[in-house]
This record gives sequence, C-alpha cells and structure tokens, in this order.
Amino acid sequence: MVATRHCCWGTCKSDSRYPERLPDSLKEMLKNGQKAFIPFPKPKHGLERCQRWINACSREHFTVKNINYNTYICALHWPGGKGPTDEFPDPFKANLTSQEMDRSRGKRKAPLRRSVKPVNKRSRKCIDSDRLEITESSYEDDSVNVTFEEDKSLDKSTQTTYTETELKSKIEAMVTANELKTKVENTVIYQVTAVSNISYDIVIKNSETMKHFTGLSSRQFNILFDFLNDVCPLDKLTYWSYCDQKKSVNKLTQTLPSKWSTKERLFICLLRLRRGFTIKTMSILLSTPDKQIKETSIRDVFTTYMQLMYRVFRDMSKVMFPSKEILQKCLPPVFKTIKRIRCSVDCTEFRVETARNFARQGNTYSSYKHANTFKCLIAVTPNGGSCFVSDLYEGDISDVQIFEQSGILKHIEPQDVILVDRGFTVQDLVNPLQAHINIPAFLKGRANLSAAEELSTRKIAKARVHVERFNQRLKQFKMVGRTIPLSLAPLATQMVVVACGLVNFQEVLCR
Repeated sequence: MVATRHCCWGTCKSDSRYPERLPDSLKEMLKNGQKAFIPFPKPKHGLERCQRWINACSREHFTVKNINYNTYICALHWPGGKGPTDEFPDPFKANLTSQEMDRSRGKRKAPLRRSVKPVNKRSRKCIDSDRLEITESSYEDDSVNVTFEEDKSLDKSTQTTYTETELKSKIEAMVTANELKTKVENTVIYQVTAVSNISYDIVIKNSETMKHFTGLSSRQFNILFDFLNDVCPLDKLTYWSYCDQKKSVNKLTQTLPSKWSTKERLFICLLRLRRGFTIKTMSILLSTPDKQIKETSIRDVFTTYMQLMYRVFRDMSKVMFPSKEILQKCLPPVFKTIKRIRCSVDCTEFRVETARNFARQGNTYSSYKHANTFKCLIAVTPNGGSCFVSDLYEGDISDVQIFEQSGILKHIEPQDVILVDRGFTVQDLVNPLQAHINIPAFLKGRANLSAAEELSTRKIAKARVHVERFNQRLKQFKMVGRTIPLSLAPLATQMVVVACGLVNFQEVLCR
C-alpha cells in the first residue's frame, strides 16, 4: 500500500490521491519517475535544516513535533520547480506573492559571449591609468570608447545574476541558520548522570514508592536509619562475605568501597527483603552504564545489614515485651473485656525448598501445609505489634513443643493472660508461672458448645484476629513470604526476625 503524500507548504493543495489535479510539471515528473514530493528532513538527522523548512512553510502551530515520515513538500516550491538543488537546498518562503514566485521560476539568462580575452589585475591597472590620463586630457577617441564598452560587457558577463526573490530566500536561510547557531552556543550544557529508576535517590522522593519497595515510608525509613546509626555507627561496619572455598560465611577485615552511602546500603537490604529479588536481578536493576554493580557487593551488603538488624532486635527482646501496666495505658476497646491480657500467641509457617537429603525432607515436612516448611512462634501485643519472635524450627514440630522450646516462658509473669489457638494445650507449662491460657472451648464428644462457651470462643476469635493480620503483613516481605531457597536457609531466622521488626515500624494494627 502506497502512502498518501500531500504538500504541507503554505496553502498548497497538491495531493497524490488526486493525480488529475496536480500541476502539469508535477505530472511530468511523476511520469518520468522523478520525485514530485520531497520528504521533509527529519529532526534527528538535521535539526537546523528541518527548522529552516518549517519556517519556509509559514503554517500556524506547525513545529518540529509535527514532522514524521509522511511529511512532504512538492517540488514546485523551489527555483525552477524541480525540487532542491545544491544552490537552493531550501524551499521558498510561503508568504511570497505569486508574481515573485513566477518571476523566480524563470530560467537563468545565458552569459554573454566574451569578445575580449580576460585580462589580469596588473594589465587592468594599466588600462585604468590610461583611461584616467585620456579623460584628463579631454581626448575623444573611438578606440578608447570601444575599449570602455568592451570592459563593461566583460564585467556584466562575469557576474552571477539573482532575482530579488532568490536573494530574499538566501538571506532568510542565512538568518535562520545564525539564529539556531546562537541558540546552541547560548544553551547551557549540563552533565547528565545516568541513574537507575529504583535507586535510593529516586525512590526516597516518593513515600508511596518507598513503601512499595521497602515496606516503610520515607519518614519511617529515616527513623529506622537514625535508630540503627545511634546503636551502631553504620559507616564503621565490618562487612561479611561468602567464601566459595570453605563453603561458609567468613568475616572480612576491611569495609566495602564507598560507592554507596550508608542509607543506600540499608535501602538495598530492605529492597531485597521486601521484593524478593535475586542477587543477579538486583545487580542488573541497580547498575547504570557508568556504574556497574557487582553481585558480590549486593550479597555482602544484604548479609551484613541483616545480621546487624537481627542482633539489634534480639538485644531489645526485654524492651519489646511490655508489661501489663504499660499495655493497660493504650489497650484497644476490643480487649477491654479480657482482663490482664498480655499477648496473643500463634505459630506461622514459611515454605522452603525441598532438600535432597531424605531425612531433612521428613523433618521439614508439615502435615498441616502438606509442604516442606520452617515454623516459628510469634507473640503479638493487643495493639498488633510483635513482642516475641522465636527462631525457626523444622516444619514437623508441634505447637506445644515450639511453645516450650522457644523461650517465651521467660517473659511470662504471674497473673498474665495469653490468648492461644486450640493447638496450644500448654496450661500445664504456664501453671508454675501462675499464668493463664485463654483457649477456645473443645466439644469433647458433644454435638454443640454451650452458650457461655460459644460466647467466650467468639470473644477470643475476635481478639486473636490481629495475630493473623500481623502474619499477613509479615508475608508481604517476599523473601519470607515466598519459598525460601536452601542457599538462604542459614539466614532464614534473621530474615523473619528483621521482617517482624520492620512490621512494628509500620502503622499500628489496632488502636
């Protein structure tokens, strides 16, 4: 299919769809296989020439943005009506009169025939001095007059004749070229630095984007950074790295090169924990043409900051488990009917890759999830913040065993009330501590629960729902919400504990 070509010069109506309406000169050019429609110069190939053609078209709202591969000017708008030449590469100005256009399209006059041999400058000076002497002596000689006439004809024949329109077109082209050149010279050239779209400098400017990539808003991120920097100066960290020869994590004695700021390194750690990117993906996304990021650098930063935050949150375990007196000051209304409430306890599981070792496969297989998992116990305060997170255990462990081995019993005080699910039959474990377990009632062979038991069960379920909401926020960190690779199994506990701590930095679940 042949594209439609129409002239965009001024008010010209030449259109290839109606060949019968074209001028005779254009019909003849098409018949001879010549270009009747000249394609517009593209801005990316010659912006200065393109701008000159746009000025020549003299059309309102016609700019460089309107130029495409289907923009043409018919050949009628050049001297001679045959299109651009070396002498006249640009079309006429569209605001010229028809008389000026017709006058400019006339053929150039042939030069007069030379009747006298051209003379050089030295001989010409002699002729001029002779003329001066002859004029002063008031001689009137025919030979002198002939020579003068011949010289006149010689000067006229050697000159290039231009019409007024052609000169006007040339002057306008020169003015436009000088204006464009002046603009280019006066333009301030800024050094553009390529930056990744998910770099810290770009993401930190938008709080919603920051929350999408790290789980924290810009303000929450700055609070976390200041908190960690006060506990341990982040610019003096000793980084960790993976040693391929010994297949173990070894401690480095020197720090990483200072190509990132401390905030950028914390951002990289949280970015991977939140979005679940692999090391290679992170390296590609954060690299720019002038700044390549190595995979080993990403791994070192992630491992170091994960260990740092894990150690900081673990050292704050006593502070994170508040007493009943503190909880009573900001107790949500849904917990007002449960006296001496301390926390709600639940177990959650994280899928893990299946190991080749059959013994390990059996240990990590969960009969509840029907998959290989890691399991941990989480205690949540009435406001919805985690106050205790156990280490990860293999998926075949029961709720009672993990409650006993996790270490939560160290934080329970006398007269505490703990909300649990039906799987936590641990009243005998908390009896020595003079604490109480609030657990939903069992049927024990009965058809229905009593009215009091049903009311108590609903009350417990309504209060315990915030534990499930906390687990939902926790699973939004993709590194633990998706299947954990076996290569990250040594860091699985650290990732879960850090993710729980980051959820605490978010908005309160229950007010």
